[in-house]
Amino acid sequence: MTIDPPSCLTAGCHARNKGDCTLPPGRVVLPVEAPDRRHIYNQFVIRAAQRDQVMAALKARQIGHEIYYPVSPHLQVCFVCLRQRPGDLPASECAAAETLTLPIDPNLTDAMLTAVVEAVAAGVREASCSYQDAIPHCHKR
Repeated sequence: MTIDPPSCLTAGCHARNKGDCTLPPGRVVLPVEAPDRRHIYNQFVIRAAQRDQVMAALKARQIGHEIYYPVSPHLQVCFVCLRQRPGDLPASECAAAETLTLPIDPNLTDAMLTAVVEAVAAGVREASCSYQDAIPHCHKR
């Protein structure tokens, strides 16, 4: 598993990749902290193309996780008046397909944190055998 900077969270990345912000297999994007700052997380959101496999690995180990926005906001029923269609905001749709919230709590022990990291790594490893299988459905052409 390789940890990448959040380069695909920017409009520039979206433009460079011609609308495809899919992370390659084995890649996980972590939240970023400025060098001179410290974040107090209430959610720890990662981004992985292999989200379903990572979730399965977490579930198998009884580790909590959540997807808070499974549908891109512009495609939600409450915004139907905007008349947006799938593909209108591809970076937002990629984020909805790839983000996953992991446990974050000051009471988590080192062993618990290690278990979370190992589960994420296992999910990514299991999914990385085929690049096409690792791409979320919204990116298949």
